[in-house]
Amino acid sequence: MKTHKILIFTLLATLSFFTFNSCKKIDKNSLINLEDSFYWVETNAQNSPEQVASGIYDSKFQKLDNMKSANLRKLVGLYGNYIWLKAEIEIPEEYEDTNLAFYVQFIHYANKVWFNDHFLGEYGEFPPNEQSSMHSPQYYPIPKEFINKGGKNTLLIKVWCHGLSEISREVYIGPDSIIKTLKKDRDFFTNLFYMLCEGAFTAGFFIYFIMFLNQKNRKEYLSYSLICFHTTLFALIFFSDKLPLFNRINTIGQYLFYYKYLCCINAYFLFYFFASFMIYFLGEKQSKKVIIIRTILVGVQTITTVLIPTYNQLIKSCPYMIALSDVQLLFVVPSLIRAVKKRNKYLSLFILVLFQIAAGVIADVVLRGILNITRFPYFTYIGWISFNMTYLIILMMRFILIYKNNKYLTQNLQKEVLNQTSQIREANNKLEVELTRSKKDMEMASLVQKKLFRAPQRNFVGWDFAISYRPLQEVSGDMFDFYNIGSMLEGFSIFDVSGHGISAGLITMLSKNIISNSFNNSHFNTKTMAEVLQDINTSFIKAKGGADTYMTGILCSFSAIDINNRCLVQLANAGHPHPIFYSSLTNNVTEIQPPLNNVNFGAIGLTGSDVSYADISFIMEKGDVLVLFTDGLTESKNKEGKQFGKENLKDILTYNHEKTADQILKVIGKGLKAFTEGQELDDDITIVVLKREASEDYLEAIGTED
Repeated sequence: MKTHKILIFTLLATLSFFTFNSCKKIDKNSLINLEDSFYWVETNAQNSPEQVASGIYDSKFQKLDNMKSANLRKLVGLYGNYIWLKAEIEIPEEYEDTNLAFYVQFIHYANKVWFNDHFLGEYGEFPPNEQSSMHSPQYYPIPKEFINKGGKNTLLIKVWCHGLSEISREVYIGPDSIIKTLKKDRDFFTNLFYMLCEGAFTAGFFIYFIMFLNQKNRKEYLSYSLICFHTTLFALIFFSDKLPLFNRINTIGQYLFYYKYLCCINAYFLFYFFASFMIYFLGEKQSKKVIIIRTILVGVQTITTVLIPTYNQLIKSCPYMIALSDVQLLFVVPSLIRAVKKRNKYLSLFILVLFQIAAGVIADVVLRGILNITRFPYFTYIGWISFNMTYLIILMMRFILIYKNNKYLTQNLQKEVLNQTSQIREANNKLEVELTRSKKDMEMASLVQKKLFRAPQRNFVGWDFAISYRPLQEVSGDMFDFYNIGSMLEGFSIFDVSGHGISAGLITMLSKNIISNSFNNSHFNTKTMAEVLQDINTSFIKAKGGADTYMTGILCSFSAIDINNRCLVQLANAGHPHPIFYSSLTNNVTEIQPPLNNVNFGAIGLTGSDVSYADISFIMEKGDVLVLFTDGLTESKNKEGKQFGKENLKDILTYNHEKTADQILKVIGKGLKAFTEGQELDDDITIVVLKREASEDYLEAIGTED
């Protein structure tokens, strides 16, 4: 356990160092965010900014809505094309006499930039001397003399799109001093972090290769040294544009050569040697048959890549080559299974090593693939660096243990050491079994709950909805449910059980059927939602027995949509936060509360306490929006201890009601993140956005509901 603590402490200290020494706080509110401001049109090599200014493209410009990965390639394809990107900008009055600058995280493949017909600069080169701008942060100064005071300012970008072309979501105009700071912040990892890591991997290659030459039975040393070697070559892509040599190899033919050998083929060998390292690290051996099969696989990948004649075909082949590389990892599975059965002494260290890389991959998939956040370095690479450091520490600890054992042996204490080691191993094994069992129980509870509480895999006539379900722990005390017959939405519920963790999660599973059955039975006995809540309260108290728990919640029923696209909503509230409602008819945002003359109090499940629930009815028109949530949202706090509250939620709905339910939900999420400023949440959060649509716009979702 002491070894594990040292490893974990070293890992956290390293990550903290690079995090706090590279991320300077920048006030993004002082910048003009152009993420949602661009329009695009296809063009040709000869077309000039003057021709765009003459208005020949005015009717052809289209909104650039997609700012995700490879967004420009999705517009014009892989095979090379020119486009114009245009943004009309109003410069704030306080910046009109200030030197500004334009910043974009990257534009790929190459681009030129104009501001109010003034040429600002270029990154990369257009054909025929085609050169890539890579993914370097791009900075263009805008002298104050270029600014149109009190009027529109036009930013024009001519982009040569080739291969996986894209423009980053991080696109800003702002004071030159702030933009320079932003660029320095983004350049930190490319200029320092990655280069330092290059040195570390180069050193790792030589150290472990020399160690292998002295201990040729330790094949893990050879595998690891070759991992370091190929990582050194592969990582050149992160900062190769900073190297003087890069400008000499950046024409399209040489760029293809560069991408083939330094990126693709190196990646194939990284997978190959990493799989070998994991097998040898667990003390397993590879049969000649396995070695031959794995070598053939990497050989096929290498030869195929070498024979691919064009950059475009190389990009198209990438998914298939990655799939072949993943096959290499499958050969580790038998060794891992045997290690688990034998309770291999290196298994826990193996999992720790593997976790660092897996965590980096998951972080990159979430941040870059799903959230499309590109300002951070590649966490996979950081995980790779952490894996390298961990292995070095493991080696050091092994030498220390060997030294101590030899010392004890010379003092005739071998028997005592063996006895103590046996006792410690037995205690560790028991602890690992208990931890594994508890983890599996928690994972099973989380899996069951996620199956029970998930968004319907279909659309409903006249409704657009979106859901955010964020448990504080593996299992949540929040729950929601939709009640429908086919494509017709009849009702919805949202409840919040007191407490957190697995006990609250179990109560949610217990309550789901009670709530669902009570709602469905209301169709036959024509009970109001308030009466249904009374039934739920009675059934829940009886079902939970002596458990000291309760829950708040809201139950809604929806009538059929009439010919005027109107829907009657009947709602009852049991101590839950009031929903927020936007009315398109009055253009107002209000809270849905019981009428003043009705008594409404009490949660669900408070034994021996009186409760009274009031019915609330209102009409939802086309364009109306209803937001329901648990108190984890409004009670989230910032660094000063101030709660997010309902007013922030009302403001968001006021200014974003025209967006889709999913877009509104994303704005709420971004608003919460900006407000809390990285503070840890202390409660489960569930948010549901229900927006009325025209029933004639209904489209059946692809797939079926489980």
